[in-house]
Amino acid sequence: MPNLGDKVSAIGSVGDYNFVHQTGTATIEFWAKFELDPRIHSIVGNIATNGSSAGFNLNMFLNTGTGFGRLRLRLSNGSSNTTLQSSDLLNAGNFNNWNHFAVVLDGTNARFYFNGILDQVVSM
Repeated sequence: MPNLGDKVSAIGSVGDYNFVHQTGTATIEFWAKFELDPRIHSIVGNIATNGSSAGFNLNMFLNTGTGFGRLRLRLSNGSSNTTLQSSDLLNAGNFNNWNHFAVVLDGTNARFYFNGILDQVVSM
């Protein structure tokens, strides 16, 4: 199983992650302190970033081309991908500070939270 980058990897088979098939529930949460560094930060996952295998990955996009401080969750069943994302969460006032991020999946919607406040709800 590939390690997706500078954070952690998920261990298990796609069967362990029912939310990949948009049928189960899950909460992914983490504390992070991002510097103003325009790149994609891998947070957690168990698939290649191109989504060519079944599984999931969660990334933080810190470049203005794809969203500034935007969480992006990709779910893949191996043949098709679903991409869910938050709004732009970070700004100059909260870089270099510890912030709490969470994605709550209920099989129907993904809820993105930033420092305990609901950012938005996205249909799965």
